[in-house]
Amino acid sequence: MRAKRSVLQLDRDTLEVIAEFESIADAGRAMYGDPSTIRLVCEDHEGKRDKHSRHWTAYGYAWRYKEEHNET
Repeated sequence: MRAKRSVLQLDRDTLEVIAEFESIADAGRAMYGDPSTIRLVCEDHEGKRDKHSRHWTAYGYAWRYKEEHNET
């Protein structure tokens, strides 16, 4: 089982925080969507995926793990 990581929903242009969720699953439910799409954006931001398959947004927003947002 994966550890829960807080995730931030950000304005895609300004990167201002819109909302905070306790987990990617919670964010997915709030978007009425698939949480794996949000996970892809967070992992791409961390550099965990191939640079040619980057996902910059999901559901019209940027997404970051909370602990990494202040590092950008």
